[in-house]
Amino acid sequence: MRGCKSLALIALSSLTTAGQTNYAQYVNPFIGAEGPTPGRAFGGGDIFVGGAVPYGVVKLGIDTYETNPQMAVLNGGFTPEGNVTAVSMIHVSGTGGCPKYGVISQMPLTTTSAPVDILNNRTYWQHRVGNDTARVGYFKTDLESGVRVELSGTAHAGILQYSFPAGEKNVLVDLTHRLPSARGSSCTQRYVDSEISISDDGTEYTGYGVYEAGWNEGAPYKVYFCGQFDSAPDQAKAFNAENSTTPDMGGKRRKARSRHDTVGALFTWNDTATASTLRSRVGDIVHFCGEGVCV
Repeated sequence: MRGCKSLALIALSSLTTAGQTNYAQYVNPFIGAEGPTPGRAFGGGDIFVGGAVPYGVVKLGIDTYETNPQMAVLNGGFTPEGNVTAVSMIHVSGTGGCPKYGVISQMPLTTTSAPVDILNNRTYWQHRVGNDTARVGYFKTDLESGVRVELSGTAHAGILQYSFPAGEKNVLVDLTHRLPSARGSSCTQRYVDSEISISDDGTEYTGYGVYEAGWNEGAPYKVYFCGQFDSAPDQAKAFNAENSTTPDMGGKRRKARSRHDTVGALFTWNDTATASTLRSRVGDIVHFCGEGVCV
């Protein structure tokens, strides 16, 4: 099992060597994220803001939803004031049209009790508090739940760090998650198929997701992944929910039975007395074969 690199190390790898000018300090990743209306992405550049390296497959960032569909622009996942629905691995910038990608996701949750429904991200999406931080190779945001999310990336892997307050600590993996089209359209992305397997100790999960359409109205594509946590969860349960409003929880492996079958996993750490930090690595994101993606 490959260990998780520190966020500081990932961010520093984008800088120049000692004695040379650090031109990365002049980069503002937020340019193009906001349109003429303050706090809205509409009329901006439809850009991705998150943890990434040049030409990397992984573009790790938050996925958000703006509640005014007529002013919603979700193409890069990031919007200045949208509610966070997940953190996902793949994004594009500047496409216009219908959103594409926003797949292979995690979402930190401080509760899974009602009214939270893990099959409906509108019940657990999060407002952000304070100002987001972004620089070359690094992104940080604070959720209303008290969780701080920090992100960085390599060419084929993302590093996710969650600083939880005292209380419940959960990470939800929902393989049906993808960026929606807020206004609806024939090019709206569609979920097709998925599978997930969890290791015996719960520290690792592998699988794939299949999706289609989006802005290019493309054919189905399959993405393989491997996720790892730096500490073992007390509970790690896979789930299905085919044509159901209640997830069928339990076991370490689930495969979709149809396009209408939500597949995912819920990881829980029971140390509720103190604040703690959890780190996860998700990679190697590949589009061609599932062998050897978790090395």
